[in-house]
Amino acid sequence: MEFRELTNILTIAEEGSLSKAAEKLFVSQSSLSQFLKSYEASIGCSLFVRTSTGMRPTEAGERVLEAAHQIVAIGNNLQNELWDIANLSTGKVALGLTPFRGSFVLPDILPAFYARYPQITIHTVEANTQTLEDHLLRGIIDVALLTYPLINKKLPTEDAYEEEVYLAVNRDSHVLELAKHDAVTGRTYVEFEDVMHEPFILLSKGQRLFTLAESQFDKYGCKPHVIQKTQNPETSIRLAEQGLGLAFMAGSYIHPIYNGSYKLSYLSIGREGLHRKLVFAFPPNTYRSKATMAFVEMASRLLAPGGKFS
Repeated sequence: MEFRELTNILTIAEEGSLSKAAEKLFVSQSSLSQFLKSYEASIGCSLFVRTSTGMRPTEAGERVLEAAHQIVAIGNNLQNELWDIANLSTGKVALGLTPFRGSFVLPDILPAFYARYPQITIHTVEANTQTLEDHLLRGIIDVALLTYPLINKKLPTEDAYEEEVYLAVNRDSHVLELAKHDAVTGRTYVEFEDVMHEPFILLSKGQRLFTLAESQFDKYGCKPHVIQKTQNPETSIRLAEQGLGLAFMAGSYIHPIYNGSYKLSYLSIGREGLHRKLVFAFPPNTYRSKATMAFVEMASRLLAPGGKFS
C-alpha cells in the first residue's frame, strides 16, 4: 500500500464523504470513488458502508485505518527528522486551533513566523477541541493550541500563556454603574455576585467558555438567567453589543474591531480577574521537530502578556 493510498483512505474516513474528501485532496470525486472501488476489489472486502449520515468504516476498514494512522505517523516523524537535519532550511508544521481562536491568533503570529522562517510551511487545521485532541492522538497534527485542562490526559503539553476572561457589556448597560476601578492593577471590574442574576448569553455546553461560566455560577450557588445560547462566539459578542445580556469573552478574542466598531465594554470579573491557561498540546510519544518547536517558542513569546501582540 502506497502512502498516497493511505492518505486517501484516512481522508475519506475523516470527512465521512467522498465529495468532501475529494475536495480536501484536490482530486475529482469520480477518481477518488474509482480508487476506493479498485482498492476494495483488490483486498476482497469493503472498507466503508454508505449510510444516510455518511460513510462509516466497516470492521476491515477500522483495522486498515488503525494501521494507516500508525504508518502515516511514522512517515511524518521520519520526514520531520530529515527536515531537522536540514536545520530549519525547510519543513512543515501541522497546527491545530479552534476556528474562532484561529481568526485572532494567526494574523498576529504567521507574518512574523514566515518572516523569520520563510522555508517552513504552517498547515492549519481548524476544528473543535475534541476533534483536535483526536488528531493529536492519531498523529495527524504536530501541535495544537488548546485551553487547559485537556479532555485527554495522555496528551503532553507545554504552557503557552494565561489569558483573562471578561464580561462583554453594552456600553449603555446599567451594569457599568456597578463597576469599580482598582488603581493598583488598572482593572475596571465587577463582583460576579453583583451581576449573576443579569441575563446572560452563553456558549453551548461542551465549549470551554461555557464550562468556565458554569463554574462561576456554581461557585455562588446561582442558577443563571440564560436568555440565549449559541455555538458561535461571534454571535454572543454581537448579541451583547445589542444589550441582550452579558457575555463571557476571552482576552485573546478582544480585537480592535470589538473596541472601535462595537458598543462594548469589557469588565474584569472580581478584583483579581478570572483567568484560564492555554497550552500547546502534542502527540504522545512522537518526535517534535525543530520547526514545530520554533513555532511554539515564537507563538508563546508573541501571545504572552507583555508580548508584542498582547
